[in-house]
Amino acid sequence: MIGIVVIGLPLSAILASLVFSEWLRRHADSRTLRSLDEAPRDALIVVLGCKPRQASGRLTHYFIGRVASGAAAYHHESSRQLLCTGRVYNDLNEATELAEALEIASVPRAQIFVDSNSIRTIDSIEHVAKRYPDLPILFVTQSFHLPRTLFLARQKKLDAWGLLARGPNPGHWGQFRERIAQARALFDVARSKAANR
Repeated sequence: MIGIVVIGLPLSAILASLVFSEWLRRHADSRTLRSLDEAPRDALIVVLGCKPRQASGRLTHYFIGRVASGAAAYHHESSRQLLCTGRVYNDLNEATELAEALEIASVPRAQIFVDSNSIRTIDSIEHVAKRYPDLPILFVTQSFHLPRTLFLARQKKLDAWGLLARGPNPGHWGQFRERIAQARALFDVARSKAANR
């Protein structure tokens, strides 16, 4: 009997994780742009931080993809402003690196804001919800990250949309990390709702 419980609990957790992940993906699909023409004209473009460079010094594909999509959204409607988020570690500032790369992509520095205090995705969402609660938000990130981002944004009542950035699908370790991050996001939302009762 104990053996069944020991085996059953992890299997149940894995199944629940897969179901929740699929639910996130389906809900994100309806808020993911197929074309920049679909984007709200007054949307704030939020480019979510990621590791800018590999150990070799070369830019990562995720960073390149997010910069390219953020710049494309700006050039499609140049009245839009951009917010670059991310964390600081090992003397590296993800948000500042994004802003500098966007400048190279011909986005005026005056149109770019920086939030360097977002260690996790939920920190970026909370920053946006606090400062821009009434604006439509266009989140720029890769497909594996977007469902969780939009889920968290919905919990903050944001008018959130997703713009996919190019980048490779994560390997097995990356997929496992994203499953953990999704479970943690669900826990964060549940804890926040309990605290607000």
